[in-house]
Amino acid sequence: YIGLVQDNVVADDNAELRGTIREFDAATSTFRIGGQQVNFTGLPAGGRIGWPATGLANGQVVDVRGRIDAVGGSGVLRTDRTADRIEVFDVSLGGSGDRVALEGYVTAGIPSAFTATVPGGTIAVNSGVAAGGEAFGIGKKVRLRGTVSGSGGDVVNASSVTVLPAHDVALQGNPGDVPAAGDTFTLLGKTVETDGYTIFRDATGGIRDGFGPAGLAAGDTVRAIGWFDNAVAPGKVVAARVDRLAGTAGRVDLQGPAIPVGATSLSILGVTVTTDEANTDYFDRGGVALESRAAFFQRLSIIGSGAVVQVRNGVFISASARIDPPASGIAMEIEIIPVNR
Repeated sequence: YIGLVQDNVVADDNAELRGTIREFDAATSTFRIGGQQVNFTGLPAGGRIGWPATGLANGQVVDVRGRIDAVGGSGVLRTDRTADRIEVFDVSLGGSGDRVALEGYVTAGIPSAFTATVPGGTIAVNSGVAAGGEAFGIGKKVRLRGTVSGSGGDVVNASSVTVLPAHDVALQGNPGDVPAAGDTFTLLGKTVETDGYTIFRDATGGIRDGFGPAGLAAGDTVRAIGWFDNAVAPGKVVAARVDRLAGTAGRVDLQGPAIPVGATSLSILGVTVTTDEANTDYFDRGGVALESRAAFFQRLSIIGSGAVVQVRNGVFISASARIDPPASGIAMEIEIIPVNR
């Protein structure tokens, strides 16, 4: 999915890029990901995440966060600020006979024999068990457990296959019940559960090794992305990714399947979202502005069940599990968004 975030990009805007290093040049501290040049001169010592002792090299998969120094396609991605970083990922499946746990996307085949893209490339999967979860299909995200086989290390004999639902839920705010240990925390009144597949990212410059729910504090700004499991009331958010963000803005974001409540409110994951005309801006899919609240709710009724709505810059009222528009300042934004399924 590709969507317009902003149309006023300027030099030195933040940028993030992930891919495989090529044309590495130690003398100039540069390399390319695709056609984009990266210059890591001045990268702070704390910005080297997961680097091997031998340093960077061609073929490594990295995530780069920095700034583009010029717009229009000619800019270089530079990593010379305190919060900039380059993270190296280990994408090897291991040797024949090694046990693995993976997530990836189905590209071809049937439940008993299919190919999937996973971090680092494409694998062949042989499965003698029925796939659990959602309906199997091309493009679906799957979770695998099994054993690596074959001399090339690109075949997995699966002992379990689970087809995951779309990751259409996102919450952002300050965590409520901060655990001293364990794998859950509370965000916008909802239980967020993490597991061994959850990716944790820390943009605050703090501790990254071992970062998880136990490392959160009530004053942090946290974003959780995943899917909503309502098998047991009142349900929980199963997080595919948890980010601790720099800053504590105080405003909250919420995204998920929306249910209209009359012509003025929404229910998203059981959280009521109230709206108004003065301090709420409304958008259709693709970021197309809608002229009024009535136009938004009319559009929502046309799309029908399953419409995913994103609320940004709201004020969370914990006592009543409600998000309100701010009384003044930057308006709350409510947008119908497309989600890959």
